[in-house]
Amino acid sequence: RKTNQPTRRRTMTRPRLLRLAAIAAFAACGVFAPCAGEDVGNDVDESSSASAQKAPPLSSAVSLTADNFDERTKGKTVFIKFFSPFCEHCKEMAPAWEELAKDWIDHPVGLAGEVNCIEEQRLCRKHGIVGLPTLLYGDPTSDMEQYADGKSAGELRSFAEKTISVPVCSPGNLDGCDNDVRSKLEEYLSMSAEEVGKLVEEAEGKIADAEDEFDRGFKEMQARYDELALEKEIAKARTRDRIRMMRELQK
Repeated sequence: RKTNQPTRRRTMTRPRLLRLAAIAAFAACGVFAPCAGEDVGNDVDESSSASAQKAPPLSSAVSLTADNFDERTKGKTVFIKFFSPFCEHCKEMAPAWEELAKDWIDHPVGLAGEVNCIEEQRLCRKHGIVGLPTLLYGDPTSDMEQYADGKSAGELRSFAEKTISVPVCSPGNLDGCDNDVRSKLEEYLSMSAEEVGKLVEEAEGKIADAEDEFDRGFKEMQARYDELALEKEIAKARTRDRIRMMRELQK
């Protein structure tokens, strides 16, 4: 005789739920692709959950966080890897990135850093990170450019030597500017925020004027193009008619 017994339900610990949520957020198709989450079929106990959510630290690359990003990158030309510890592609390029980072320890100009997007989600969103790994380089105080070339140690090193060894010219790093640009930046720095804002508005107005002028010129060219195209078709039609009549006379 069968008896009704209560179904035993397996409960998840909070660390396991957090881990699954992190992997789902950063490894799911279409979110931070091409990340691939590691196998989560086995239970994660309380003692191992904290270490499971953190990437093994690299000894040479500067670990950047929301708290130290501005301080550690100030005045530097940077090459930064945004990654997830659960991303297979990130794991594959980790040795090459470590080799690169060794060259830039305590460098006076360049900095090779990395951001763990599991632990620093806001920082990654701030820099518009969509896929992992993503490599950005340039001036950390403005829009950095994305590196899209080879990811071998040799290719990364070659690119870094040509790119981040050069000081970035910016308001926070005047030593990287030539005399003319430095003089202009110093002039801006001596102004109030309101005065600089007006200059920005004027400059943006000039950009808008240039766009308007281009649009007007383009429309004029388009109108002339349409006129010439019509004239061409009319001329071709008339010529075909004459050819047809001449051929009829040859019969």
